[in-house]
Amino acid sequence: MVSLTEFQSRRVRHWIDDVIARKGYLRVEELHIDEVVAGLTRSDWFGAGIAVFRVAVDHLRQTGVDLRVTMDFCLSSGTSPIGLKLHSREELESEFDSYQSPSLHILPHGTSASDTVVLEDDLKTRIFDISFASAKYNEHLGLGGEYSRFIWLEFPAVNARGGRHKRLPMP
Repeated sequence: MVSLTEFQSRRVRHWIDDVIARKGYLRVEELHIDEVVAGLTRSDWFGAGIAVFRVAVDHLRQTGVDLRVTMDFCLSSGTSPIGLKLHSREELESEFDSYQSPSLHILPHGTSASDTVVLEDDLKTRIFDISFASAKYNEHLGLGGEYSRFIWLEFPAVNARGGRHKRLPMP
């Protein structure tokens, strides 16, 4: 697992403060993890993504602003639908897009795609080992004729019916 230095954690907190101050969440601004942690390899993406997400959730909680934070993992695309066939962290990591590192977003509520799938708690726990956020999956046909796939963590957690889970303490 990747640990962030205090400087890297401050970088995440400053970015969040800036997005909130400028209402950058309305433009869906993103912070890629390799902008926070230099020299990452693809094998570091998962751990660094989780570390950045934890700092962001903690900071968003402290601000008291009613926004969502997500950590998006871009998966490999294809010319036909692939679906969600992941059962472990290792399978997820093998599906990472080779060009785009995971990215952090601060978003208003109610901006998810309509065809988003909320992962069941047991699958979410097996892959991410996180209880304080929900995990979601989306696959859609892009302009280039390829199916883009994303899996992301979202806080505050949202259940399959669209309601917010009660906020759980972060471990």
